[in-house]
Order: sequence, then C-alpha cells, then structure tokens
Amino acid sequence: DPLTLTRRNQDSLCWVLWAGACTGKIEAGVLTVWSGKAAAAGTTVAAVEARVAEFDADPLGAAVKYGKLSGRCCSCGRDLTDPASIEAGIGPICQKRFL
Repeated sequence: DPLTLTRRNQDSLCWVLWAGACTGKIEAGVLTVWSGKAAAAGTTVAAVEARVAEFDADPLGAAVKYGKLSGRCCSCGRDLTDPASIEAGIGPICQKRFL
C-alpha cells in the first residue's frame, strides 16, 4: 500500500506520505492534500483522500490489510515473524492499541 501516515512524539500533526513522498497533512482532524505533491508522487488528491477515508472508516482493518500485504506491522513497523501475527496481519500488542 503506498499510503503512510506518520507523526512524531504523539503530536496532533500527521504527515501523509504516498509512495514515500509527502503529499499532505492531517492537522486538527482536517486532511489537506497538495495536488502538485500528489501528482509528483504519481497519484491524485482523490486517490489519497479515498485511502485516508478507508483507514478512517476501519483503522484496524486497514492496519491488518497493510500487515498482510507487507509483512510489517502498521503500528510499530516491525517485521511480522510469529505465525499467528503473520496470519492476523498485526501483532497482539499493537492490535490492542486499536481496540
């Protein structure tokens, strides 16, 4: 999945990355996507907005989908190595963060 949301130190500002390129931000619950940066990353504002909306509608489901596709935990970024975690798409500690 090309979408990554990142923040530092539990700050309320989240950066929106598409294929590793910063394409927007989420600040105070408001998504801003910059069309020029999205185009440079090979996507559109609508595609970024749709993917963020998918995550917003079901954060755990999106995290599991990411984990199953990438083999890495969406929450902590570690490789999924335990067979149960690989099958679940997320580790048990990080899964609790979504509940």
